[in-house]
Amino acid sequence: MSKRPSDIPILNLEREIIPGLHIRRIDNKPHGSPPIMTAHRDDYFVFLYQQSGRSILSIDFKEVILDELSICCILPGSVHHFNSADKVSGWMLATSSELIDEVVRRILLDSVSGDVFHVNGTAPFLDEIARAIAGYQSNSGKLISVIVTHLVSAFTGIFAQVIKINEKKTLGNRAAAITFEFGKILRNNFKTRKAPSWYASQLNLSLSYLNECVRVTSGIAVSTYIQQEIVLEGKRQLVHTDLSVKEIAYGLGYSDPAYFNRVFQKIVGERPAAFRKRYRK
Repeated sequence: MSKRPSDIPILNLEREIIPGLHIRRIDNKPHGSPPIMTAHRDDYFVFLYQQSGRSILSIDFKEVILDELSICCILPGSVHHFNSADKVSGWMLATSSELIDEVVRRILLDSVSGDVFHVNGTAPFLDEIARAIAGYQSNSGKLISVIVTHLVSAFTGIFAQVIKINEKKTLGNRAAAITFEFGKILRNNFKTRKAPSWYASQLNLSLSYLNECVRVTSGIAVSTYIQQEIVLEGKRQLVHTDLSVKEIAYGLGYSDPAYFNRVFQKIVGERPAAFRKRYRK
């Protein structure tokens, strides 16, 4: 049996003809092999536009299903792989953050990795833009880079627009908006900041009000919300690396691995070692 890495494999786009960019057409036969079956992280964004068929992915331990005329953005750092793909046609665009407009990039980074949205009116535009990018992908040169950058901006901008429209539908009240902002801050700080009061102060709110908003939106307290984010990263490393539980605990900001064990058991219902054993069967 091959040894697992000490960290989750991270793929990059350094060797592409146009650095930071890769696009490919996805066409598979009934019950064909999915694109990438090995769990990994990317240091770039992955945009999936599925025109037909059905595919199932695992993104951060969540099952994600794409069907006809659906899109999905996988954010850098998310552990993912395809489980299956049946009669699938569409496009996969991978691009570094440098090729994405700053406004679009902020919208994407504030979204949830792996959320699926359906597109109808914008579908023909996505297909045409993807074909144009694919046509230029094998070429190089300063002018080509300028053209491709604008095409990538258009393609990713449509994703951001769809995300923003759906975000407005779900953030129609103050509690949801506050929980959304809290989640953004949490994702960038959970390894070093674990006190609910710190997050309340960042939002200029009292802890009791932040708790009220998070409970209304998610059904759990701020402290549990924080622990769930920490445990998610712990799960990634337990399943996809050979780091010890103690090493993982230290990496997540716990000076006492025993405390990490208790937090993990509270959230998952079993200790880290048992979780690792079950997933590696």
